[in-house]
Amino acid sequence: MKTIGFIAEPFSIHDAKWINLLANEFEVIVICFPFSSEWSSYLNSNIKILKILPDQFPRRNFLKRWYHLILLKFYIFYYKIDIIHSMYAYPYAFWAELINFKNHVITTRGSDMLIDYKKTDDGAKNGNKIDSYFIKLFHLSFNNAKLITCTSYKQKKVVETFVKQNIPIEVIRTGIDIEKYKSIFESTPIDYPNTNLIFSPRAMKELYNIDTIVDAFDLVKDKIENCMLVLINEFPQSEYWKKIEKKLAQKNLKDRVLVIPKQTPEQMIYWYKNSTIIVSIPNSDGTPNSVLEAMLAKKPIIIGEYDYDTDLFSKLTTLPENTVEYLSKAIELEFLKRNENIEKIESSHSLVEKHASLTNSVFTIKQFYNTIITNQKE
Repeated sequence: MKTIGFIAEPFSIHDAKWINLLANEFEVIVICFPFSSEWSSYLNSNIKILKILPDQFPRRNFLKRWYHLILLKFYIFYYKIDIIHSMYAYPYAFWAELINFKNHVITTRGSDMLIDYKKTDDGAKNGNKIDSYFIKLFHLSFNNAKLITCTSYKQKKVVETFVKQNIPIEVIRTGIDIEKYKSIFESTPIDYPNTNLIFSPRAMKELYNIDTIVDAFDLVKDKIENCMLVLINEFPQSEYWKKIEKKLAQKNLKDRVLVIPKQTPEQMIYWYKNSTIIVSIPNSDGTPNSVLEAMLAKKPIIIGEYDYDTDLFSKLTTLPENTVEYLSKAIELEFLKRNENIEKIESSHSLVEKHASLTNSVFTIKQFYNTIITNQKE
């Protein structure tokens, strides 16, 4: 059985979805940085985790960088790793490139290409020597990869600006385990039959514009009967949460906003089923599983101003700008028309089944792995 080494995050549900299923076909080892025991791993218990990378890529500390590169080379040799799959481009893809590992697969997720790459590229164009070095490393990593997968067409367009034509670049969504989702959804109770929950399924980060959602809710809370806002806060010590908490107090919203901790996938389905409207308005995105899951729940969804893939998200309500005014009006309108948009909601549900199946995504990745391994033998 061949061995795949994933440079990934065990506490990322998106990484774990692929890794857990691929572990049924390959020996799997996850290479990562040391993470707190408070961060739950979503990996199956039989998957080996090597915490041998630093929590931050050493941009200037070359001695530290070489130490971790030597560790990485040793464990690749020791476990006879056939393919390294970097599950996020920046900076995970750099590690395989710096040890000149040939069978390298890179997956881009969204922010790595649309924020990190752009920021580094801008710095390089402005004469920053460190950014210039890392842009070269970006380009080398991708051009020496055997396969690049992207979770959206927008990411693919960025990658295509600097990757040679002979490198396969495929849009493969992380995907949803649709049958499992439906099974859990059907058995999930409805505990808020008389409350209109407006649910934000994204993390408590500035990237996701939670402050805008709070301000918009404040404008509509008295226009929608028995409504509450539900937020997820997995970062209770963060400065951004402190900002949100202060805003809730200033607007006297603490009794109208339910703040829940980090949720398991099963718990997320509970909130999708119990919600009336779901809101997701980030500044940058890939193909968000949270929105796909909301689409499977057949709920009205509002997404932000962003160049989302039309094959999946064309039926959703999209803001012209991520502003409080546009969002508050959209929430109010979605509530008023929630029973009139059944055909649109059903259509969105079908698009997930067609374009974002976890089973199909993992099958495609498995085929690419086998091709890479076969070509290596030749």
